[in-house]
Amino acid sequence: MSRPGPVALLGGGEHRTGCELIDRWLLERSGRTDPRVVVVPAASSPAMLPATAALARTWWHALGASVNVLDPSALAGVAAVAALASADLIVLTGGVPDRLVGALGAGPTWEIVVDRWRDGAGLSGSSAAAMALCTWRLGLRPPRPLRIVPGLGPLEGHVVVPHFDRLVTRAGLDRWVARRQRRLDDLAVLGIDERTAVVVDGDDVRVHGVGAVTVLDGAHRSEARAGAPVTGLRALLPQGQAMSRRRTPTMPAATSAPATAVSHSNGAQVRSATGSDGTCVNGERFSTHWSSCRTGPS
Repeated sequence: MSRPGPVALLGGGEHRTGCELIDRWLLERSGRTDPRVVVVPAASSPAMLPATAALARTWWHALGASVNVLDPSALAGVAAVAALASADLIVLTGGVPDRLVGALGAGPTWEIVVDRWRDGAGLSGSSAAAMALCTWRLGLRPPRPLRIVPGLGPLEGHVVVPHFDRLVTRAGLDRWVARRQRRLDDLAVLGIDERTAVVVDGDDVRVHGVGAVTVLDGAHRSEARAGAPVTGLRALLPQGQAMSRRRTPTMPAATSAPATAVSHSNGAQVRSATGSDGTCVNGERFSTHWSSCRTGPS
Protein backbone atom coordinates (compact mmCIF):
# COMPACT_ATOMS: atom_id res chain seq x y z
CA MET A 1 0.00 0.00 0.00
CA SER A 2 1.35 3.43 -0.92
CA ARG A 3 2.66 5.76 1.73
CA PRO A 4 1.02 9.20 1.69
CA GLY A 5 3.17 12.07 0.50
CA PRO A 6 4.41 14.97 2.60
CA VAL A 7 2.21 17.97 3.38
CA ALA A 8 3.91 21.37 3.54
CA LEU A 9 2.28 24.39 5.18
CA LEU A 10 4.01 27.61 4.09
CA GLY A 11 3.49 30.89 5.87
CA GLY A 12 3.50 32.83 2.59
CA GLY A 13 6.00 34.25 0.14
CA GLU A 14 5.74 31.18 -2.07
CA HIS A 15 7.65 31.08 -5.34
CA ARG A 16 10.07 33.72 -4.11
CA THR A 17 13.65 33.87 -2.92
CA GLY A 18 14.01 32.08 0.40
CA CYS A 19 11.71 29.17 -0.46
CA GLU A 20 14.26 27.25 -2.54
CA LEU A 21 15.26 24.81 0.21
CA ILE A 22 11.63 23.99 1.00
CA ASP A 23 10.66 23.32 -2.60
CA ARG A 24 13.84 21.46 -3.50
CA TRP A 25 13.21 19.16 -0.55
CA LEU A 26 9.68 18.48 -1.77
CA LEU A 27 10.94 17.68 -5.27
CA GLU A 28 13.65 15.36 -3.95
CA ARG A 29 11.12 13.65 -1.68
CA SER A 30 9.12 12.69 -4.79
CA GLY A 31 11.94 10.37 -5.80
CA ARG A 32 11.65 11.34 -9.45
CA THR A 33 14.34 12.82 -11.67
CA ASP A 34 11.66 14.65 -13.68
CA PRO A 35 9.03 15.59 -11.08
CA ARG A 36 5.66 16.82 -12.33
CA VAL A 37 4.35 19.82 -10.41
CA VAL A 38 0.72 20.89 -10.72
CA VAL A 39 -0.11 24.36 -9.40
CA VAL A 40 -3.69 25.17 -8.41
CA PRO A 41 -4.09 28.96 -7.97
CA ALA A 42 -7.72 28.67 -6.87
CA ALA A 43 -7.30 31.16 -4.01
CA SER A 44 -6.25 33.96 -6.37
CA SER A 45 -8.58 36.68 -7.55
CA PRO A 46 -9.01 36.96 -11.33
CA ALA A 47 -6.88 40.11 -11.29
CA MET A 48 -3.99 38.33 -9.58
CA LEU A 49 -4.21 35.06 -11.50
CA PRO A 50 -1.90 35.93 -14.46
CA ALA A 51 0.90 37.12 -12.19
CA THR A 52 0.50 34.13 -9.86
CA ALA A 53 0.62 31.69 -12.78
CA ALA A 54 3.65 33.31 -14.38
CA LEU A 55 5.56 33.37 -11.10
CA ALA A 56 4.80 29.69 -10.47
CA ARG A 57 5.90 28.59 -13.94
CA THR A 58 9.17 30.48 -13.73
CA TRP A 59 9.89 29.19 -10.23
CA TRP A 60 9.35 25.48 -10.82
CA HIS A 61 11.08 25.48 -14.20
CA ALA A 62 14.13 27.03 -12.53
CA LEU A 63 14.11 24.18 -10.00
CA GLY A 64 14.13 21.61 -12.80
CA ALA A 65 10.52 20.43 -12.64
CA SER A 66 7.87 20.26 -15.30
CA VAL A 67 4.97 22.46 -14.26
CA ASN A 68 1.31 22.70 -15.18
CA VAL A 69 -0.67 25.66 -13.83
CA LEU A 70 -4.37 24.85 -13.83
CA ASP A 71 -7.19 27.22 -14.70
CA PRO A 72 -9.31 27.57 -11.53
CA SER A 73 -12.46 27.86 -13.65
CA ALA A 74 -11.85 24.47 -15.28
CA LEU A 75 -10.75 22.26 -12.39
CA ALA A 76 -13.37 19.62 -13.19
CA GLY A 77 -12.28 19.39 -16.83
CA VAL A 78 -10.62 16.35 -18.33
CA ALA A 79 -7.22 18.02 -18.68
CA ALA A 80 -7.15 19.24 -15.06
CA VAL A 81 -8.24 15.87 -13.68
CA ALA A 82 -5.58 14.07 -15.71
CA ALA A 83 -2.88 16.49 -14.57
CA LEU A 84 -3.79 16.11 -10.90
CA ALA A 85 -4.01 12.33 -11.16
CA SER A 86 -0.41 12.12 -12.40
CA ALA A 87 1.16 14.88 -10.28
CA ASP A 88 4.19 14.26 -8.09
CA LEU A 89 3.61 17.52 -6.21
CA ILE A 90 0.39 19.53 -5.99
CA VAL A 91 0.86 23.18 -5.03
CA LEU A 92 -1.96 25.39 -3.73
CA THR A 93 -1.02 29.05 -3.83
CA GLY A 94 -2.12 31.86 -1.50
CA GLY A 95 -4.93 34.36 -1.77
CA VAL A 96 -8.35 34.22 -0.11
CA PRO A 97 -9.13 31.10 2.00
CA ASP A 98 -12.87 31.14 1.28
CA ARG A 99 -12.24 31.31 -2.44
CA LEU A 100 -9.95 28.29 -2.28
CA VAL A 101 -12.26 26.20 -0.10
CA GLY A 102 -15.22 27.04 -2.32
CA ALA A 103 -13.39 26.14 -5.52
CA LEU A 104 -11.98 22.84 -4.30
CA GLY A 105 -14.61 21.66 -1.86
CA ALA A 106 -17.67 22.13 -4.05
CA GLY A 107 -16.78 19.50 -6.65
CA PRO A 108 -14.70 16.36 -7.18
CA THR A 109 -11.37 18.20 -7.37
CA TRP A 110 -10.50 17.91 -3.71
CA GLU A 111 -11.14 14.17 -3.61
CA ILE A 112 -8.80 13.77 -6.59
CA VAL A 113 -6.13 15.79 -4.76
CA VAL A 114 -6.53 13.72 -1.58
CA ASP A 115 -6.44 10.43 -3.49
CA ARG A 116 -3.24 11.47 -5.22
CA TRP A 117 -1.71 12.52 -1.88
CA ARG A 118 -2.64 9.16 -0.36
CA ASP A 119 -0.88 7.51 -3.29
CA GLY A 120 2.35 9.35 -2.47
CA ALA A 121 2.23 12.77 -4.12
CA GLY A 122 3.36 15.78 -2.13
CA LEU A 123 0.88 18.49 -1.19
CA SER A 124 1.98 22.06 -0.53
CA GLY A 125 -0.16 25.01 0.50
CA SER A 126 0.88 28.58 1.18
CA SER A 127 -0.84 31.32 3.17
CA ALA A 128 -4.59 30.90 2.53
CA ALA A 129 -3.95 27.35 1.34
CA ALA A 130 -1.97 26.49 4.48
CA MET A 131 -4.98 27.60 6.49
CA ALA A 132 -7.31 25.45 4.38
CA LEU A 133 -5.14 22.32 4.64
CA CYS A 134 -6.21 21.93 8.27
CA THR A 135 -9.63 20.57 9.17
CA TRP A 136 -10.42 23.81 11.00
CA ARG A 137 -9.32 27.33 10.11
CA LEU A 138 -9.90 30.93 11.08
CA GLY A 139 -12.59 32.52 8.96
CA LEU A 140 -11.70 35.97 7.64
CA ARG A 141 -15.06 36.98 6.20
CA PRO A 142 -17.68 39.19 7.82
CA PRO A 143 -19.88 39.28 9.78
CA ARG A 144 -17.73 37.42 12.37
CA PRO A 145 -14.09 37.27 11.25
CA LEU A 146 -11.64 35.08 13.13
CA ARG A 147 -14.32 32.56 14.06
CA ILE A 148 -13.52 28.86 13.64
CA VAL A 149 -14.84 27.46 10.34
CA PRO A 150 -14.26 24.17 8.49
CA GLY A 151 -11.19 23.74 6.34
CA LEU A 152 -10.39 21.01 3.84
CA GLY A 153 -7.81 18.94 5.74
CA PRO A 154 -5.97 16.58 5.70
CA LEU A 155 -4.19 17.90 8.82
CA GLU A 156 -5.65 18.38 12.27
CA GLY A 157 -4.62 19.62 15.68
CA HIS A 158 -3.97 23.29 14.86
CA VAL A 159 -5.37 26.32 13.13
CA VAL A 160 -2.81 28.11 10.96
CA VAL A 161 -1.96 31.81 11.04
CA PRO A 162 0.30 32.56 8.04
CA HIS A 163 2.55 35.62 7.59
CA PHE A 164 3.15 35.40 11.31
CA ASP A 165 6.32 37.49 11.27
CA ARG A 166 4.49 40.32 9.48
CA LEU A 167 1.21 40.30 11.39
CA VAL A 168 1.68 39.23 14.94
CA THR A 169 3.73 42.03 16.46
CA ARG A 170 1.02 44.49 15.46
CA ALA A 171 -2.04 42.35 15.88
CA GLY A 172 -1.82 41.06 19.45
CA LEU A 173 -2.50 37.41 18.59
CA ASP A 174 -1.17 36.17 21.95
CA ARG A 175 -3.86 38.15 23.75
CA TRP A 176 -6.52 36.99 21.31
CA VAL A 177 -5.61 33.33 21.84
CA ALA A 178 -5.58 33.71 25.63
CA ARG A 179 -9.05 35.29 25.64
CA ARG A 180 -10.60 32.78 23.27
CA GLN A 181 -8.87 29.52 24.08
CA ARG A 182 -12.13 27.81 25.03
CA ARG A 183 -13.52 28.56 21.57
CA LEU A 184 -10.51 26.81 20.05
CA ASP A 185 -11.26 23.74 22.16
CA ASP A 186 -8.12 21.57 21.90
CA LEU A 187 -6.81 23.30 18.78
CA ALA A 188 -3.52 25.15 19.09
CA VAL A 189 -2.57 28.11 16.91
CA LEU A 190 0.30 27.49 14.49
CA GLY A 191 1.93 30.76 13.45
CA ILE A 192 4.15 30.32 10.38
CA ASP A 193 6.53 32.99 9.16
CA GLU A 194 6.86 33.81 5.48
CA ARG A 195 9.34 31.69 3.49
CA THR A 196 8.97 29.07 6.21
CA ALA A 197 7.10 25.77 6.25
CA VAL A 198 5.93 23.05 8.58
CA VAL A 199 6.33 19.78 6.70
CA VAL A 200 4.38 16.70 7.81
CA ASP A 201 6.00 13.56 6.42
CA GLY A 202 4.38 10.57 8.07
CA ASP A 203 5.13 10.82 11.78
CA ASP A 204 7.91 13.34 11.22
CA VAL A 205 6.82 16.98 11.52
CA ARG A 206 9.58 19.56 11.13
CA VAL A 207 10.27 23.18 10.28
CA HIS A 208 11.88 24.06 6.95
CA GLY A 209 12.93 27.47 5.63
CA VAL A 210 14.39 30.72 6.84
CA GLY A 211 11.97 31.83 9.55
CA ALA A 212 10.28 30.48 12.65
CA VAL A 213 7.13 28.57 13.54
CA THR A 214 5.33 29.64 16.71
CA VAL A 215 2.90 27.38 18.56
CA LEU A 216 0.37 29.09 20.84
CA ASP A 217 -1.55 26.70 23.05
CA GLY A 218 -3.36 28.54 25.80
CA ALA A 219 -0.75 30.19 28.00
CA HIS A 220 2.05 28.14 26.47
CA ARG A 221 4.13 29.57 23.64
CA SER A 222 6.99 27.82 21.85
CA GLU A 223 9.08 28.65 18.81
CA ALA A 224 10.91 26.34 16.41
CA ARG A 225 13.28 26.95 13.52
CA ALA A 226 14.64 24.91 10.63
CA GLY A 227 15.15 21.27 11.52
CA ALA A 228 13.24 21.41 14.79
CA PRO A 229 10.18 19.19 15.36
CA VAL A 230 6.64 20.44 15.84
CA THR A 231 4.26 18.40 17.99
CA GLY A 232 0.50 17.97 17.81
CA LEU A 233 0.02 18.30 14.04
CA ARG A 234 -0.96 15.11 12.25
CA ALA A 235 -2.59 13.79 9.13
CA LEU A 236 -6.10 12.37 9.21
CA LEU A 237 -5.16 9.16 7.53
CA PRO A 238 -5.73 5.60 8.22
CA GLN A 239 -5.28 4.94 4.53
CA GLY A 240 -8.45 4.40 2.61
CA GLN A 241 -10.52 5.88 5.44
CA ALA A 242 -12.57 8.94 4.58
CA MET A 243 -11.31 12.13 6.15
CA SER A 244 -13.47 13.40 8.97
CA ARG A 245 -13.47 16.35 11.32
CA ARG A 246 -12.93 14.55 14.60
CA ARG A 247 -12.59 17.74 16.55
CA THR A 248 -15.46 20.13 17.07
CA PRO A 249 -14.36 23.38 18.70
CA THR A 250 -16.86 24.89 21.11
CA MET A 251 -18.99 27.54 19.49
CA PRO A 252 -20.65 29.66 22.21
CA ALA A 253 -22.69 32.75 21.58
CA ALA A 254 -20.83 35.73 20.19
CA THR A 255 -19.03 37.96 22.63
CA SER A 256 -19.83 41.61 23.00
CA ALA A 257 -16.33 42.71 21.98
CA PRO A 258 -16.21 45.27 19.18
CA ALA A 259 -16.09 43.89 15.67
CA THR A 260 -12.83 43.65 13.81
CA ALA A 261 -12.34 44.77 10.25
CA VAL A 262 -11.48 42.34 7.52
CA SER A 263 -11.45 43.78 4.04
CA HIS A 264 -10.44 42.04 0.82
CA SER A 265 -9.60 43.33 -2.60
CA ASN A 266 -12.99 42.13 -3.80
CA GLY A 267 -14.73 44.72 -1.66
CA ALA A 268 -15.99 42.61 1.27
CA GLN A 269 -15.59 44.69 4.42
CA VAL A 270 -16.81 45.13 7.98
CA ARG A 271 -16.26 47.94 10.45
CA SER A 272 -12.76 48.40 11.74
CA ALA A 273 -11.75 48.94 15.32
CA THR A 274 -9.59 52.00 15.80
CA GLY A 275 -5.97 51.20 15.15
CA SER A 276 -6.56 48.00 13.18
CA ASP A 277 -3.66 47.02 10.97
CA GLY A 278 -3.89 46.33 7.26
CA THR A 279 -1.66 44.34 5.01
CA CYS A 280 -1.57 43.16 1.45
CA VAL A 281 -0.67 39.51 1.00
CA ASN A 282 -0.39 37.89 -2.42
CA GLY A 283 -2.34 40.79 -3.82
CA GLU A 284 -5.30 40.21 -1.49
CA ARG A 285 -5.67 43.12 0.90
CA PHE A 286 -7.11 42.54 4.33
CA SER A 287 -6.94 44.07 7.78
CA THR A 288 -7.49 42.56 11.19
CA HIS A 289 -7.42 43.67 14.76
CA TRP A 290 -6.95 40.46 16.76
CA SER A 291 -7.45 41.86 20.23
CA SER A 292 -10.93 43.23 19.52
CA CYS A 293 -12.34 40.41 17.44
CA ARG A 294 -15.98 39.40 17.68
CA THR A 295 -16.30 35.64 17.59
CA GLY A 296 -19.23 33.31 17.58
CA PRO A 297 -20.94 30.54 15.68
CA SER A 298 -20.89 30.65 11.91
